[in-house]
Amino acid sequence: MADFARIGTGYRLPLGYGVQLKFLLGVQLSLCHPYPYDKIDEVRVDANHLGYSDRTALAIQTGIALEW
Repeated sequence: MADFARIGTGYRLPLGYGVQLKFLLGVQLSLCHPYPYDKIDEVRVDANHLGYSDRTALAIQTGIALEW
C-alpha cells in the first residue's frame, strides 16, 4: 500500500503569434508502508522485521516549456 500526493502551479507568459512560455512548479510526496507476506510460513511479516521497508519520498519539480 502506498499514499501519493501531488500539487503544482504554473504561470503562462504570452510572447505573441501563438507562442507561450510556461513556468511550472510542483511538489510530490510518496509514502510506502508495505505489509509483505511470507509464502513459506503463510503469515504476514510482523512490524519488528519491517524497519527498512517504510519509504518516504519528497520531490520538488520545476520546468520551463515553450509552446507554439
